[in-house]
Amino acid sequence: MEKITGKVAAVVNNTQFVINRGKNNSVEKDMVFSIQMILPTIKDPDDPSNILGSLIYEKGRIKISTIFDKMAVGNLLPGSMSSTVDDPISNIFNKENAQAMIKKEDWRIRVGDQVVSIDTSELSRPQN
Repeated sequence: MEKITGKVAAVVNNTQFVINRGKNNSVEKDMVFSIQMILPTIKDPDDPSNILGSLIYEKGRIKISTIFDKMAVGNLLPGSMSSTVDDPISNIFNKENAQAMIKKEDWRIRVGDQVVSIDTSELSRPQN
């Protein structure tokens, strides 16, 4: 399955978000999307012209409950943060390692945040 990318289009409340992708983009009910924070490009301090890359962190995950042609509504999954909580709950990284580059308010889910569909079949596979 090809990943679907888009953005948060509206914050309905602390647990419900609208994304700018819908039926026209192959979004289906019960799909899961990761809401992401992309940090600015990181440059090599020894050679600022050398771009080392960027970091992406997950703010939360939503499960699509309602779909329209050009948008979809998703509900925050348990274990995710809400738009009014300052500290994220995530098992994909160690927050202390990123704290210097990220402010508390950056963890809030807001309009414009990137969303990427997640292949949930991969989540249930045993890891070797």
